[in-house]
Amino acid sequence: METMYETLLQLPLFLGLCVEDFTNIIEKIELHFANYQQGKELIHKNDECEQLCFLIQGELSVVTTSTDEKFSIIEKIKAPYVIEPYSLFGLRTQYRSSYISLTEASTICIPKNIIIGQLLNYPIFRLNFLNILSNRTQSVYNLLWINPKEEIEDIFAQFILTHSENFQGKKTLNIRIKDLALYLFRTRIKTSNALNHLQQLGLIEMHRREIIIPDINQLIHWRIKENQHDTTQKATKKSGTYPT
Repeated sequence: METMYETLLQLPLFLGLCVEDFTNIIEKIELHFANYQQGKELIHKNDECEQLCFLIQGELSVVTTSTDEKFSIIEKIKAPYVIEPYSLFGLRTQYRSSYISLTEASTICIPKNIIIGQLLNYPIFRLNFLNILSNRTQSVYNLLWINPKEEIEDIFAQFILTHSENFQGKKTLNIRIKDLALYLFRTRIKTSNALNHLQQLGLIEMHRREIIIPDINQLIHWRIKENQHDTTQKATKKSGTYPT
């Protein structure tokens, strides 16, 4: 039990709580424990979100499918992790993704009525919960206002980030090239050439109807360096001076 408590205390929702205060809270609320074998689906997309679930052990695959079902993005999350806290309230209270265990996994879930009736009465929990929702909203909002460069590589990275659950780690995009070209507003040939370029650099791996990005941060950092290089060249050309 002590290990479980320590794991939960690592979650942002319980940040700032000492073990004694946390124990007092846990003793007063209803907890649902569950264990899953590898390959088991914990949550299916569009299931009603009626509880706050914490992954306390193991790793999960997160599968998010577009509304037109023309593409999906697969990501990996590992414990400790709070599963879609933003789906608990609002106009749409269904999970946006499906969650499948990649390893043996364990979760603890707290019913929504307990969250409303008890946990939100604690100022630290309430503040942490609001911070999580605010950070999520601000991250998504900032992504919407980023204007990528004209290069397809920039637009592709933006496309992946906009449709991801988290902004780090490995991503697997299942899509046909012709459909991806339509989403990127580019021709199929130009899209294919850009992807081949990224593959040559080791930033992605291409398979039939599948694009693997081993580390999205590597792709982002590469584009930042490329953009900085382009900016320096343009400034140098405009000033009429050239490095010796």
